[in-house]
Amino acid sequence: MRLQVQINDNVIQRIDAIANRYGMTRAALVQYMLGAQLDSLELSNELIRDMMKDGVKNIAKGDN
Repeated sequence: MRLQVQINDNVIQRIDAIANRYGMTRAALVQYMLGAQLDSLELSNELIRDMMKDGVKNIAKGDN
C-alpha cells in the first residue's frame, strides 16, 4: 500500500541528511520513524488507560 504526503522542503532536507547518515533511503527512514512513533503512542495510550482503570478501582475501594 502506498501513502503520499506533502512535506516542507526543510523537513525533507533534514530527513535526507538523517537517511544518508544511516545509509537508508528516504522511504525506509520515514517508514521506520512512523512505525516507531505509532508504537510509542499506542504503548503510551495503553499505559495511561491501565493507570486510569487502576486509579478508578482504587478510588472505588477507598484507597486514595
